[in-house]
This record gives sequence, C-alpha cells and structure tokens, in this order.
Amino acid sequence: NNNDNNNTENNNLVHWDCSLHTHPSISPSEVERIEKLIPDFVSLLLSANISELQRLSNQITKPIRPLWITQNSHLILNMMPDYKSLNFHPIICLISSTNKQFCQNGRGYVQGAGDDEENWSCKLTPKLFWNHHENLLAIPNDSLLHHNVEKILSQQKSIPLSFNNNNNLSSDSVKPINLSKFGVNLTFGSNDFCLNDNFIKQFNGIIWCGLEEDFPPKLGITYICLGISEQLKMRGSLSRSLINAIEFVKKYQNVFVCCNDGRSLSPCVCIGIIISNDNRFILPQNSNLNQIIDEKSGSILTKQVIRNFLIDIQQECSDIRISKKQMIELNRFFFSEK
Repeated sequence: NNNDNNNTENNNLVHWDCSLHTHPSISPSEVERIEKLIPDFVSLLLSANISELQRLSNQITKPIRPLWITQNSHLILNMMPDYKSLNFHPIICLISSTNKQFCQNGRGYVQGAGDDEENWSCKLTPKLFWNHHENLLAIPNDSLLHHNVEKILSQQKSIPLSFNNNNNLSSDSVKPINLSKFGVNLTFGSNDFCLNDNFIKQFNGIIWCGLEEDFPPKLGITYICLGISEQLKMRGSLSRSLINAIEFVKKYQNVFVCCNDGRSLSPCVCIGIIISNDNRFILPQNSNLNQIIDEKSGSILTKQVIRNFLIDIQQECSDIRISKKQMIELNRFFFSEK
C-alpha cells in the first residue's frame, strides 16, 4: 500500500550519501564554500517552476554524483562496474581538454567542462561535427585539425540557404518558437527560414542577428541587421545592438528573430526584448541608481530574474544553447552604466 511505499522511500533516504562530491582538483576550502551555497542553489532551482522537475525527482532513487573522464583517464571497459550496483546515479562528465596543473599544489585542473563551447569548438556546430566526426577524430595533430576545420567551415559557408523543392522545412531544420505567451509577438528560429515563402510572409519584420553581407537579397520584407558576431569575439556587440532590436519591435508588431542556428543569439535577443517590453519594469528617475524596478511590487530586475526568463523560454524550447558570454552581454545591457 501507499504507507509501505512511503516507509520504504523514507528508509532509503536515511542511507543516502548526501555529502558533496567534487573533482579532486578542488581544494578543501573551496569545497567548504561550495557547500554553503548549496541551500541557495536548491531554493533557486525549486523557485524556477521547471515543469520536468517533479517527474525527474520521482525517477531519482539514489544520490546523483559526477564522474569525470578526461584525455588522461585510464579505463578498462570490460571491468567497468554495473551502474545499477552503485549506491548513486553516476553523471559522466566527458571533457575534451587536457589537464592543466595548479602552480600551488600540482593538482590537475580540467578545462572545458562548462558551457563555454564557443571557446574551443572552432566554430563547429554539433551537426557539422557529427557529419565529419570520423575524419576529424582521425587527424593526428592540432595544426592539421584546424586546417581541416577551416576547410569544413568554408565549404559550409559557400552552401546557399535553401528549403526543399516543396518549400517546406528540411528534415534537419528546427521548428521556430513563437513567444506570444510572453506578451510579445515574436518568433525565433534559424536563418534558413527566411527563404521559406510560406513561413516568412506571416511576418512584417525580420531581425537578422548576423552581418549585413550574409542577409539573403530580395526578400521583400522590412528587416534590420544587428551585425552581432556569432562567436561574440567582439566584446559588447550584443549589448550595443540590442537597443536597435527593441526599437524595431516597437514599429513592427509581428517579427521573426533569426540567427545561424536559431538556438543561441536569436532567443537571447528575444529575452532582452521581452524584458524591455514588460510593463512591470521601469527605469528609475534617479540616474545614479543603476536599477530597473518593478513598478507594482517594487522588486528590482536582477540577473536571477533574467535567468528565470531564460528558464521559462527553455520550457518552450529545450534545446536553446545561449552561451555564458551571451548572458554576460545581456546582463551588461541592463546593468551597465548608461
């Protein structure tokens, strides 16, 4: 019965190893600082109202623990333990970078384990990588690897944007996402949708996140090019260009916002537009206050509020890939001195 099930679950919880497990390179003092932050992390997670959270929690019967596999790891595949026999759910962190050493104690520091793939992916998208992965992984040295990556990127850039003969979405196109539920008539997606006549004719404006020279000619629709670098190597390019997108949306009510992959720059720009058009937030009259305040509740726009907008949009589109740099640029737009 239900009582027996609850008792079993409670007994299992008693035996959970709830201690913090970190990479061996993390010093004891840093582990202690991380442990103090965990309650706040948990509170933020629970307050984010993520729809999948309850379903996931019902499936987790043991603690979650990360395990790291790097280029320096030594694995004997036929001696790997059965994960079902472990007293935790292993989360395998695969890291492409080689270890670097701390000068202080000689312990290894693993790079590339975060969401910073724009720093090491050499501009390859996941699709491009997997289309060429066998050849790329067989290349014996870095110089030859970079040469081949540049060749792949050059070939990809020479392919014109196109849809199939029926003017429908190609099989590898990702469905555009409409954001009308957030109070704005915006849709974001990838650049190639601009060439689909049946799709693009529903809009009266396009925000092209990329460069002017890449915009397809003769579309016959009003547009603005933000000129943002896809890799954001030009610091401040997003934060400088966002105001132009905000002003454009004020003039053209039904707008398609697009970038190369339709999952990074375009949703990031949309978040900036949504917040700027949210009547709850007003700029303070005192120019010395670098705050954006909710007029009704008196609450202040914070980085966490912006992250919550991102979480809400991710529930509409789970494969959004807004990078850390792009979020920094978005925060810079709202919180830097004007």
